[in-house]
Amino acid sequence: EPKLVVEGARGCWWGEKHHCTFCGLNGSSMQFRSKPPEAFVAEVLGLARRHRILDFIVVDNILDVGYLDTALPSFARSGYDLRLHFEVKANLRRDQFDLLRDAGVVQVQPGIENLSTRVLRIMDKGISGCQNVRALRDAQSAGVTMTWNYLYGFPGERDEDYTAVID
Repeated sequence: EPKLVVEGARGCWWGEKHHCTFCGLNGSSMQFRSKPPEAFVAEVLGLARRHRILDFIVVDNILDVGYLDTALPSFARSGYDLRLHFEVKANLRRDQFDLLRDAGVVQVQPGIENLSTRVLRIMDKGISGCQNVRALRDAQSAGVTMTWNYLYGFPGERDEDYTAVID
């Protein structure tokens, strides 16, 4: 099935604050900038009308959190049966996953990366293992499919970091 690729933002607002130790995206500039929400919504809906396609892969490194109060409610009110994919930070709350679902977001890829809080600190992810598990639960409860990566092999990690997760 065809899908359209769109971009609402470049860079990473989290990376501007705390560059994850493993991230090689964005070259030498982490500066985050995004399209005005009205322009992004108009672009997506215009492409949907023009190409008669409702499936969109949004290729931003990370969802602009400002879109939670602007673009996403506009998509929800649009009357289009969109199916959107976004990359998000894993610290979203259940009500935010509900908002994503209502806007037509069917799949997200959060920056979970690991379930060990200690290893997440090594990565400078700014989130705990418990928060990552909560994000997995909340996305599923909201009906939003989640795909995620599990990274390991960081200098300083220990076998014990994974024993609790395996248990």
